Amino acid sequence: MTDYLPDYPAGAGFRRNSEASKDGARHINAKRPTLLATYYQMVLDAGPAGITGDEIAAMIDGEAYLIRPRLTDLKELGRIVAKGARREGAHGVGVTIWIAACFAPKEDQPQGDLFGEAA
Repeated sequence: MTDYLPDYPAGAGFRRNSEASKDGARHINAKRPTLLATYYQMVLDAGPAGITGDEIAAMIDGEAYLIRPRLTDLKELGRIVAKGARREGAHGVGVTIWIAACFAPKEDQPQGDLFGEAA
């Protein structure tokens, strides 16, 4: 395993003073591009109704606590946004509904850069 860890959001987040945290980031970084693509496609497929981390977990027979950090990564990368509403999650608590940025109201969409898309 390499010692190089890209800074967040290019790589998984980690605590700089924790070897265990760094080990976790190294482990997930190998799978991260595939996980981000898979979860983004699920959010996109959910359309404007959106989807929660708990719902994704149920669909893939996974654990929400492992999915939520990747959804935060997608948010930081500007690919998804919080819908602004919550739905009851697996444990009876309201959880964030995520939608693809293309479904977000204009004011919630990430601002483009001056050399790419118009701001």
